[in-house]
Amino acid sequence: MDLGKCLSLGSSMGYAPKPMHRLNQTINLSGYYYLKGSLKASGYVYGEKTIIGVSKSPNVTSISGLNAYAGYGLSDTGTAITNISSLTGEYYIYLAYDGFAGDHKTTGGTCYEIYLTTT
Repeated sequence: MDLGKCLSLGSSMGYAPKPMHRLNQTINLSGYYYLKGSLKASGYVYGEKTIIGVSKSPNVTSISGLNAYAGYGLSDTGTAITNISSLTGEYYIYLAYDGFAGDHKTTGGTCYEIYLTTT
């Protein structure tokens, strides 16, 4: 199931937690094995990454609140693959840019596409 094109996650500065972004509707994950996202992180500091994940809660404020997630970091571009085979029912899909800036500027991350697969 192709969930379509995504968004760019805005610039971030400092060490504060980064905001979580979610799709407006829930998606039934029953019968799917993987949530995949074509992601890019545009950070300059080790540990920065763009993340895709899921939660039943519409109010997740940090990555630790996600049931499953995966991400790409340090200017990598690729497909993050999250195993969701044990999850059933309706979940929100979240995107986040996680990292810190310190003396460096970060430009955020980009999600190009999100999709669910059985393989």
